[in-house]
Amino acid sequence: MTGRKEARAEYPLGQRIPSRLKSKGGMPYGEIRLKSLRRGSIKADDLSINADTLLIQAQVAEGAGYMQLGSNLRRAAELVKIPNTRLLEIYEALRPKHSTFHELSEISNELLRKYDAPKNARFVREAANAYRDAGLLRPTKTPQSNPKS
Repeated sequence: MTGRKEARAEYPLGQRIPSRLKSKGGMPYGEIRLKSLRRGSIKADDLSINADTLLIQAQVAEGAGYMQLGSNLRRAAELVKIPNTRLLEIYEALRPKHSTFHELSEISNELLRKYDAPKNARFVREAANAYRDAGLLRPTKTPQSNPKS
């Protein structure tokens, strides 16, 4: 996709290019219907977005001139492959004063190595540096000395 005209031609995706859309579980967009749910043929992953769909949305946003939105959608596409429980743990770790610099660095490394999520790894690394500069890291515990009696 190269320009705004092409981006507008594909939006809304569900009407313009439904054959390219699938759920996280692989179900085609057109099969995600109430009757499928009633039949029991829809699983939890079929109600979650697919990384490829997020990347298509990123292309549309960028083609329309919304570069920051496109960047956010690309980061979201990386997050699709991370289990929700781990995402919530990472979210909690990113709260001010909840993590040390080392802990945030480890999360950044995990995102890069385990989940192949370089954009999010960079985001966490930048957060660790910003938190350090602003005094928002959890202090590291220092060993307590034994008082003499």
